[in-house]
Amino acid sequence: MQKNIQTIRILALIALGLLVGTIFVFQSKSVAEAERAINRDMRINIFKEIEIVHQSNNDLRDQIEELEQELESIEDKESALENLRNQIEKYSIISGDVSVEGEGIRMIVDKEIEALWFTDIINEFYTAGAEAVMINGIRLTDENVGFDNIPNGKVLFNSVVLEA
Repeated sequence: MQKNIQTIRILALIALGLLVGTIFVFQSKSVAEAERAINRDMRINIFKEIEIVHQSNNDLRDQIEELEQELESIEDKESALENLRNQIEKYSIISGDVSVEGEGIRMIVDKEIEALWFTDIINEFYTAGAEAVMINGIRLTDENVGFDNIPNGKVLFNSVVLEA
């Protein structure tokens, strides 16, 4: 009986060894396939990255050419300084830091309109050359929140309710 138990143990160990060996073979094949897939993807990614770097390089060359042309267009330091002053003044007006005066357009909205239309109207004003826009006494600057539709056909702008 002792011999039968030993024989069964040996057979069980052999079966277990075969099972573990088979699992090992399948696992190693699966790892090899995964490595091949990753390497293939890495090669594709490398080509994409090279293409992106090449395009970025071309874009930078174009920017350099534009900057060189702009540099050539500025004849001397005085014209460059005047250009900077004009830009500072322009951005001061846009930011609302400087008061503006002059002829303007007064527009009265006497019907309910969506907030989206206010945005379109204001964009049209700026496209037409407006330096500043004011709505119900509120000057539009880069700090304004924007327009929102609220119930009863009203529009909210900078915490102020606009009505028809």
